[in-house]
Amino acid sequence: MAFAHYRPDLRYVKNMAFLAGTLLYYCEEFDAFKCFVNLVHDHYFPIMFEGIVSDFKLRIHQFDIHFKQHLPDLFEHFEGLEIETAFFLSDWLLSLFTKCLDFKVACRVWDNFLIEGEVFAFKTGIAFLAFYQHWFLQQTHAEIINYLRTGAELVEQDPTSMIINSPRSENNQTFAGTMEKEHDFSSEVIRRNQSFA
Repeated sequence: MAFAHYRPDLRYVKNMAFLAGTLLYYCEEFDAFKCFVNLVHDHYFPIMFEGIVSDFKLRIHQFDIHFKQHLPDLFEHFEGLEIETAFFLSDWLLSLFTKCLDFKVACRVWDNFLIEGEVFAFKTGIAFLAFYQHWFLQQTHAEIINYLRTGAELVEQDPTSMIINSPRSENNQTFAGTMEKEHDFSSEVIRRNQSFA
């Protein structure tokens, strides 16, 4: 409610409660509110909470590049079952994994996300898929969908080995540069299409 008054243009958006709840676990109410405001005005949160589809599609595209590169068999399996990355990636990013990981594990992810930035969220997503690749490859569409949304039942151990030993991804500077170039290219394509409309 407080944030809805602070930013009436955004109001409540799905998954905000998971972010706020995590901060309230560690902070007093007013301090948690200040941290929440700072968090959702940084990284990818502003554009995703505002529903800027083109930017979210860029993130899906970037994630799929790493997904296909590091886990080609699982990527092909998901495609065959028609499980689109958009289905689970939005929840993972907007809740910062508090919705799909054990709380203690998710908090470790938060620590690294606040240090490394957005690239660590992508690394965590790939690590989660890699960690359960063998299991996912044997499951049906319905079973995979269920666990992608409720991964807390699966991941209860310390996340260090799962995340740090995951397939290597780009560093923050390289990732940000790639995103900026692709965003500029997409914006130019949209502008040209509109000029011919």
